[in-house]
Amino acid sequence: ATGAPARHHLLVVPAIPPLLVLLLVLAGVIALSEYRASRWAAGAMTAAVLGSGLWWVTASGPPPPGPLLLPVRVGLAALVPAPGGPVLVDGGRSRTGAARMLADAGIHRLAAVVATHADEDHTGGLPAVVEAFRPATVALPLETFAHEGIVPLLRTARRRRARILLLSRGLTVRLAGARMEVLWPPATYRGGTDNDRSLVARLGLAGGSLLVTSDVPAAVERRLLARPGSLGAGVLVVAHHGSRRSTTPAFLAAVAPQVALVPAGPGNVHHHPHPAVIRRLEAAGIPWRAPIVHGACGATRAGGRWRPFP
Repeated sequence: ATGAPARHHLLVVPAIPPLLVLLLVLAGVIALSEYRASRWAAGAMTAAVLGSGLWWVTASGPPPPGPLLLPVRVGLAALVPAPGGPVLVDGGRSRTGAARMLADAGIHRLAAVVATHADEDHTGGLPAVVEAFRPATVALPLETFAHEGIVPLLRTARRRRARILLLSRGLTVRLAGARMEVLWPPATYRGGTDNDRSLVARLGLAGGSLLVTSDVPAAVERRLLARPGSLGAGVLVVAHHGSRRSTTPAFLAAVAPQVALVPAGPGNVHHHPHPAVIRRLEAAGIPWRAPIVHGACGATRAGGRWRPFP
């Protein structure tokens, strides 16, 4: 990824495998050695080199047909399929990490971006993502709109002419053609920490739904349990990166997911996920995946059920 001053321009291309790099270097050496014998041969070889590079940039395969956790080192970045195009929920802390991973996954454009709250490990990478992938919509909780940490994202979204969609409990909206039910926070909620006010939403998937819980603690989970019928989902993005202060047994029972995705990346300083959370998932018979163990991972639908991958 490369950026100009003030991030007004950003170019993101997929990473090139070492073998392809070696082949391109060899082709370049041959082209130079043939230059004296035949300028035509040198030109043809140079064209082949450039063509090979261009092919790699544009020929990456499509993303999996289900929700995918990008292996950002710190934070959450979840790629979600939708009828109108892929949606990215949060972007991790690294300024360009999520953007590079999207390019590697074969993504050329996003339909929408969701910022669950203003913490840097969720929004640090989103300005670059919006700059490079130009989503039509940027969605975030109403309370987060006034947070100073969200300013870089809003500036980029406005420059790229993205629609700003403000969310609060009780709203049901269409996001990239998918149904999105906002379960938390209320529009007038001002208590607690940023984590207490982070987004909980259920997104429709082909054949099911995904529940995003961002960083909410057990206290918010208990408030959500007052309306347990609204929580069920086939895939759960586990709260607060697998912190032991979230994902209570009662909350798991209400959601009853077939797959749990734990947004804990390799080398995270908090050593997430906590073993207690993994024990809760396994005691409930819920298969789980986490980037710290499995790299890029997610869920896919097969045989009428959601199943983890890899």
